[in-house]
This record gives sequence, structure tokens and C-alpha cells, in this order.
Amino acid sequence: MDPLVLLVLFVVLIFFMIWSSRNAKKKMQLQQEEMRAGLVPGAWVMTRSGYYGRFVELDGDVLVLENTDGTETLWSQQALLRTLEELPFAPEEFENQASDEAAEDGSNETPAGNTDSQNTVTDTETVGEDIEEDTAGEQPHKR
Repeated sequence: MDPLVLLVLFVVLIFFMIWSSRNAKKKMQLQQEEMRAGLVPGAWVMTRSGYYGRFVELDGDVLVLENTDGTETLWSQQALLRTLEELPFAPEEFENQASDEAAEDGSNETPAGNTDSQNTVTDTETVGEDIEEDTAGEQPHKR
């Protein structure tokens, strides 16, 4: 193959690599700007480690995030992955509201889906008697 053709291919390859790198950086900068615009107090965010929290404030490079029970934690701004429109789970305060509403309705349904609390009670005396009957004629094993 002609050395001139190889040189042209090499230059084209280098140009393509530089061009695609610049486009990726521009896209990343736009995403960062959109995320920062969405950082208003009370907005839900997700960190790179998978922590979900409510944005409280930004102090320099430090984010203050609050979890569902009100505990505030400090995070590096670089740990922020994205802002969320809605949570992928229901916070505890909403679960508590659902259980309060069920109690007001007078139904026995719990948030976990149990409709009859008597089904969840176990009879330990019966279990104990079964064990005694099984081992009545046997010597205890030593380990």
C-alpha cells in the first residue's frame, strides 16, 4: 500500500477521534448545566453511588442532601449523578400516610398487603409440642 494513503487514513482517524471527543465533552457540559439548573431546594437527586436524597443546599463544592427521615448528609458535588422528576420508590412519609388512611377507613388491610392479622400469628405451643413428640424416645445428641 502506498505510504501517502496510509498517512491520509491516519490523519482522518486522528481528526475523527478529536471531533468525537469534543462532541462528548459538549454533551456532558450541557447535561451538567441542565442538572445544576434543576438543583432547587427540595428536588430529589441521585448520587453516583446510588444514594437518593432531597437537595437542601450547595456550599461551594459540597452538597447537602436530606434523606426521607430528615437526616442531612454532606456529599461532593462530583458525586451527583442526576436530578429526578420522581422517586423510583415511595418515601416513608407516604407509606405512613397510606397506613393512616387505611386505619381511618376502618379496614384491616396493612400497607404490606396483609388483610387479616390473625393469619400472621403463630401458635408456639403447638410447635413446641410437635418437637417434644418427635424427640420423646430419643437420646439428645451432643455436638
